[in-house]
Amino acid sequence: AILRQHPQRFGGAVLVSPALSTPPIPWITEKALSMVCVVAPWAPLGPADDPESGMAPELAKRHRESPHNYMGGMRLRTGKMFLDVFRRIDRELSEGRFKTAFPFVILHGDCDGTCELSTSQRVIECSTSA
Repeated sequence: AILRQHPQRFGGAVLVSPALSTPPIPWITEKALSMVCVVAPWAPLGPADDPESGMAPELAKRHRESPHNYMGGMRLRTGKMFLDVFRRIDRELSEGRFKTAFPFVILHGDCDGTCELSTSQRVIECSTSA
């Protein structure tokens, strides 16, 4: 949104382990998610992960008390929106249509167990700014 509204203010992006793909989801699950989103978009998608696991106690206390941190879990509609965006990006990457005209750097280690490294490589291959 910033790039479209204020291109002169946008100098580039740093993508850290970009989560641009999703694991395969059964079609029936995706259809059910879409239907429930219409009725109860605010419903929790699942339990919230503990964001303080592995933090030093004083840092965890500061994190917990900060008014800028959302401590709840992801809502159903938010999860559906992420899924839709990831699917669109994945489709555009597969078709060679994913174009980024702005400068970016991807920081992604090969030991990442959450985000697939192949997606970062596909972004670089398809980019016009690489």
